[in-house]
Amino acid sequence: MDFDTRAASAGGDVLDLHELLNNPADADLTKYLHFSKSGTDTVINVSTTGGAAQQAFDQKIVLHGVDLSNNGALQNDQAIINDLIQKGKLHGHS
Repeated sequence: MDFDTRAASAGGDVLDLHELLNNPADADLTKYLHFSKSGTDTVINVSTTGGAAQQAFDQKIVLHGVDLSNNGALQNDQAIINDLIQKGKLHGHS
């Protein structure tokens, strides 16, 4: 998947997951999303029901050649989610 990491306002891509997530109005997106790095790729495991803490993932998104951790500077799911939201790159609810 080709994913432009620039801020959305600069023409970068946006992850629009609001149709995947059940009850995303619950602002804690860490209940739904887990990010990991596999080689040069970012893997986003998605729990559509909010069961990420129980590893209840039912969707997987792979961004090939993309590092959403900013070379390891963003060390957990919440930091990555906050960065994506701040840049206008993540829509988890409508």
